[in-house]
Amino acid sequence: MSTVIPLRFKSHYDPELLSEGVKFNLIRLLADVDFKTLDGWSPKYQAIIDTGSPANIIPQYIWSQSINRLILAKKFSLGGIGEGKVFGYLGEVTARVSYRAKATKPLKFRAFLLETDSVPLILGFEDFLTMSTLLSSYPKGLASVKF
Repeated sequence: MSTVIPLRFKSHYDPELLSEGVKFNLIRLLADVDFKTLDGWSPKYQAIIDTGSPANIIPQYIWSQSINRLILAKKFSLGGIGEGKVFGYLGEVTARVSYRAKATKPLKFRAFLLETDSVPLILGFEDFLTMSTLLSSYPKGLASVKF
């Protein structure tokens, strides 16, 4: 049996362009995610679903409070995320995607566990979008992910 979780769009105009009189909409596709902890489940965190990201990326303040397993103890440098490079480890976490009271079964997926909190929680392709079906229609204001 599959589970369909509604997603939401968040949009706002780029403030710098708006100050120049240009309306340019910045749009994000968002989901709520909680992570398995020693005490049960974490609070829900807002994640950006990023079809341009090849991997899942979890900031330190989230993964350090959750049950995780390092796959490789080697530290990796990741570029293309914000300004400069960030560093982290390849690990595995257990999480649920939810909308209000509806949630997926626990999902195990690999992610880069970052050494910084300066990057948002990002759900990308490997082990997230590769295990789900993403439906998105911004003009209709509808989006969901199906597991």
